[in-house]
Amino acid sequence: MKKHSDGEQLLTDIYEKHILHNNLPFVKYKFFDFHEHCKHQKYENVNPLIQELSKMNKNLLFFAENTITGNILVQQQGIVRTNCLDCLDRTNVLQTKIALDILDFQLNYLGVNLQGIFFIQKKQKKKKLNKIIQKINLEKNP
Repeated sequence: MKKHSDGEQLLTDIYEKHILHNNLPFVKYKFFDFHEHCKHQKYENVNPLIQELSKMNKNLLFFAENTITGNILVQQQGIVRTNCLDCLDRTNVLQTKIALDILDFQLNYLGVNLQGIFFIQKKQKKKKLNKIIQKINLEKNP
């Protein structure tokens, strides 16, 4: 979020100094000005940020267990945290986009390839999703 007030600027500065001072290799910090990028409810403008964060998020993995054998297939290695200085709604928008990216990764792991359906334009999405569903149905019912 853009630092619109002295209080927001102070909070952001202290937070950033704290992260730099502690120099923890497992803590990554990315400042993103939601107001500037997503004016007029253009939430798709967070997609480049999500794509930038995608590799890091995939390295965190996720937990998966074979419920029949009890074997752990994948062990989660970390978490993603987002917060906005003044509004939970903006945090939710960003967290939802991150969750969809990770869901796409998890589904790929399970053999369901949605080919990035969550990040294409709305008018293309329905057509592409229908093709993917048809392909999955044909593979299951030849």
